Amino acid sequence: MVLPEDVNDARGHGGGGAPRATPRPERPGAALEVLVATLVAVAVPAAAFALRFDAVEDAARSIDFNRGLFEDFLGPYWRTAQTIAAGGATPDPQYVYPATLGVLLAPLTRLGDAAASWVALGVVVASLAMLVAAARALRPPEAGLRGAFGLGLLFAASFPVLHGAHWANASLPAVALASLGWVLAFRDRPGIGGALVGCAAALKLTPLAVLAGLCLLGKRRAVAAAAASLLVFAVGVPSASLGAGGLEAFTRDAYEQLQALRATTLGGAGSQDLPSRLVGWTGGALPRAAALAVSLGAAAALALAGARALRAEGARRAHALPLLLAIPVFAVTPTWPHALAWLPLALWITRPAGASPARTAAWGAAALASSWPLAWALGDPARFIGSGLLALAALASLVLLVARPRERVAPGGRPAPSTR
Repeated sequence: MVLPEDVNDARGHGGGGAPRATPRPERPGAALEVLVATLVAVAVPAAAFALRFDAVEDAARSIDFNRGLFEDFLGPYWRTAQTIAAGGATPDPQYVYPATLGVLLAPLTRLGDAAASWVALGVVVASLAMLVAAARALRPPEAGLRGAFGLGLLFAASFPVLHGAHWANASLPAVALASLGWVLAFRDRPGIGGALVGCAAALKLTPLAVLAGLCLLGKRRAVAAAAASLLVFAVGVPSASLGAGGLEAFTRDAYEQLQALRATTLGGAGSQDLPSRLVGWTGGALPRAAALAVSLGAAAALALAGARALRAEGARRAHALPLLLAIPVFAVTPTWPHALAWLPLALWITRPAGASPARTAAWGAAALASSWPLAWALGDPARFIGSGLLALAALASLVLLVARPRERVAPGGRPAPSTR
């Protein structure tokens, strides 16, 4: 996946430099770097699971409570698509998303149930490639292919990414589309970038925060493309398939199912949003309303700190992306581990480069706390997920992001080691 120009160029990595008259061409090794990092992100966990487990069911239980691979995709998504393909307009009882996903998958159900797994695998790999491409564009590896290998390892070890891949949940492609769209909106591809953000929001509403970020930055072409894409995929395509009345009924049913899910999961062990974690950490002593108020206060504090990034120039402004993707951590319940698929993106942006020992240690702790090797070390995935370590790692990565010292720009647009 070749992208036209690094976000980390001399136009303002760290806030300095005048705009270039013409875009700097992509380095010849960019596509190879993305390919290597994606292959590592896929191959390392696949090899580890193949060496450790004899059955898919055992491997699945090492990630979460379920025994099946791609359970969201092969379950509520595919069943909803089958209903739509048969002329119905009713979401599966476990389907809590806009109608877009079910409508887009409906034509594929004619290939038979066996095709569902291959479609799910393709979606997972494509999502990983988009996330890797976005990360590489936001902060290119300093050491070429060796750095790309490190980028791949960071994504390969990420529990939220693995969790999303395991369930084949809509969060992974939604985060990937929004991330790549944001990157392209900062380049000479605002139309394509905005369209990808709109597609992401049509799959799952949380990427609307990325669209809001584009609005705040005044990226009009990207916002217009995002709005058009969202309208087409969230309203136009579903209406053509379900009819206006069918889409309204479908949306109402899915929303009611989502509300029922929220009523039974707020404060639950699996949800990683801050209100649920606060309720869980206090053993239920903190009322849910108070937990939500504290969470919103924390979100406001980070938003004020992150506003500096949005007012900056060049790369630091683009690096505000994880702050937008993290909104579910503070406000949306439930937020399952796969909704934190942006976490390795934040860690990649904030990876140490001549940083202080304290900052390096904090970064390492966040990377370890959000890794599936740690989940294996604890022995019980339910214990790992319920501990709230993922939520803590997410918060730590955001603090590292907003408190990141400025970096000098080396020749060629590469970040030089910080002297601070």
